[in-house]
Amino acid sequence: MIRRLPLLALGALVVVLHVFPISANDLWMHLLLGQDILRDGIPQQEIYSYTAAGQPFVYHEWLAGVLFHFLDALGGSTLLILLQPVCVLLTVGLLYGLCRSLGADAHITVLVLAAGIYVSSFRLFLRPHLLVVPLLAATLLLLQRLRSPGRWTAVALLVVVQVLWTNLHGSFPEGIILAGLFGAGEWARRRFFAAEEKEAGLTPLWVFALVPVVLAAASLLNPYGWKLLWLAVAHPVDPLFQARIFEYFPPFSAAFRGTRMFWLFLGWLVLLLAGLWSGRKRLDPAYLLPAAGFLVLSLWMNRAIPELVMVSLPLVAVGLSTQAARLTQLWKPLLVLALAVSSVLAFGYRFDSQTVRRFGLGIDPFTPVAAADTLQDLGFSGNLFCSFPYGSYLAYRLAPRARVVFDSRTIPYGTDLYQQFRDARSSLEGFQRHLARYPVDAVLLNFKLDGAPDLHGFLGNSPDWGLVYFDEEAVLYLRRSTATAALLDRRRIVCANPVLFDQRGIPPELAAQCRKECGRLLAANPDAVLPRFFLAAALEAEGRLAEALSETDRLLASGVRRSYVHRLRATLFQALEQPQKVAQETRTADALERR
Repeated sequence: MIRRLPLLALGALVVVLHVFPISANDLWMHLLLGQDILRDGIPQQEIYSYTAAGQPFVYHEWLAGVLFHFLDALGGSTLLILLQPVCVLLTVGLLYGLCRSLGADAHITVLVLAAGIYVSSFRLFLRPHLLVVPLLAATLLLLQRLRSPGRWTAVALLVVVQVLWTNLHGSFPEGIILAGLFGAGEWARRRFFAAEEKEAGLTPLWVFALVPVVLAAASLLNPYGWKLLWLAVAHPVDPLFQARIFEYFPPFSAAFRGTRMFWLFLGWLVLLLAGLWSGRKRLDPAYLLPAAGFLVLSLWMNRAIPELVMVSLPLVAVGLSTQAARLTQLWKPLLVLALAVSSVLAFGYRFDSQTVRRFGLGIDPFTPVAAADTLQDLGFSGNLFCSFPYGSYLAYRLAPRARVVFDSRTIPYGTDLYQQFRDARSSLEGFQRHLARYPVDAVLLNFKLDGAPDLHGFLGNSPDWGLVYFDEEAVLYLRRSTATAALLDRRRIVCANPVLFDQRGIPPELAAQCRKECGRLLAANPDAVLPRFFLAAALEAEGRLAEALSETDRLLASGVRRSYVHRLRATLFQALEQPQKVAQETRTADALERR
């Protein structure tokens, strides 16, 4: 049991890295599609948006959608979240068994797996791509088993894995590529590195040549036939993906280079080179060629980095096992893993300077839950223009009564619609062109991602639009019509309007109305930062300084660090004649603004 402690510590690292609130915005569309597939069958055309309605739609991840919907119906968000560590633990188990069968040291393998999982974790979250990682590991393990004669069971299992992969995620050609490169490497090994081996004791090479063909044929077992094969090839080279979708950016592009993920990727490349150098006398071309192929793929688009890690991991583990004598004491790998687990629990998993993923359950605060609740409460139906990350969740919550402008899918939209949508989000002129083209009944924007001041100013000042909800992320406007006029007269937010807010504060004559509006907003979302700030500002305008200070205390206690909160606190302390605290709050606000 004691000897298994490093494996248990590795399992703990996997759990703390992959149990975190749901943040994948496209999960919600998969849940909706999975539900509709069980009711109506595989979709053939787009029905959830008002911009691409009726367009052909190939849902290449249909099986993942059904699986996600089943888990959600069975155990809600908690069971969905637990799928993440389960998939990664399965991957770890398969790769550990493979590395050990190749002669890698147990302690070295555990540490290399820990490094590989940590590097890959930025892509391992709740979306169909997560399901690919154990399938990739299973494919590699089955190809290794195929080296022994009489292993036709391995071929049959490879076919099963490939069929599952094809219907779970569009990256299934990687299985065919992996089999082809492994077979080519096996041929090179026998031709140049192990010519003395007797052919009678080995699987014939023609079997390795046949496997990629069989897997390609197996990939046709999907609801769309050969169209899915074409889509899987054309999808990654689409200019829309290459130019706009972050996961398709090369790792050395300017956008990716500025992230912590880039440095983790470089760290793995260094580890790979160290493994190749240490194990240079026992390199296996059957693993070297796939590693080279997936390195090229990962240099083309960063979404393939986890696949590179998994495919090259046996090379690293076997190569570094030449240094195993330095890790004979059990406490060394345990110490490394304990520090890694403690670091993730204390500081989270950091993507860049501002984005941190923390251990926990539930739904990420970025998701517009309260805004969708408000739309449901209003009985909204019609066309909903929204920020790009919001589309899938809003379709999940509001379809079929509401149709969104765009969501996390790209297949039914195409480059032209995406560009029109991007222009409408980024400028008032583009938004007005969109209004002339489509009837829009509501607008839900993100303050940070859709920050064009003239667009927010237009919606905030126009008599045709009324603000009905906001928090620190989302702002919701409803269009005035015959059906919504009475509703807007009751629910429109006038005084606590973040778009029209005057830095001089809330006028005393509007403070009571502002408090009433903030109370309604906080009833919908008690954790909302901006409404509570406005409530504090309204209390300050009425001279209720202690109550205002109490509201800002609640914000600070919840972990909020915003310069405008500290500016308000400085004003409150000045009115309370506490100059030392005024100076302290001012310094904190200045520091936050400089950051």
